[in-house]
Amino acid sequence: MGGAYRINNFGALAAAGPSLSYINRSGQRVTVDLNALNDPNHMLTGWRLVAAVDINDRFQIAGWGYYQVDPQTKKQSAYRLSLQLDTNGYPVQDDNGNLTVSELLYLGTLDNSTGELATGINEWGDVCGDWLREGAGHRGFLWTEEGGMVDIGSLEGASAI
Repeated sequence: MGGAYRINNFGALAAAGPSLSYINRSGQRVTVDLNALNDPNHMLTGWRLVAAVDINDRFQIAGWGYYQVDPQTKKQSAYRLSLQLDTNGYPVQDDNGNLTVSELLYLGTLDNSTGELATGINEWGDVCGDWLREGAGHRGFLWTEEGGMVDIGSLEGASAI
């Protein structure tokens, strides 16, 4: 995997790996590993973030990784990660330039799912993506805070999303 997927209006890039690249308030390009963020509330515990695929202007990141659902089960799962922001809407940096997680959400799962991949996020923090249903192939999902993860079915054409 390589390259960048999306850019927000602040110049932040969601990259093909578990990293985020953005322009800080000093005008410098900064790249951070999402698995190495400041995490005072231990929200990253149980996760290995693999890809950041989209970012909105609220610095909410949609992606996928592996989540330890229970002691015996690690599952490919979609997430939404939010960074702590200052009053101007920029990510807060500590003295070492590290960013801080303000929220990391496991978006859940659907019946008979073998894994979920987030593919996009809008300005409200709603996440869309792809999930693989055992024996039925790829299907789309939409996750909202109000409704959770909902199966939106298979779309006609070459790709489900």
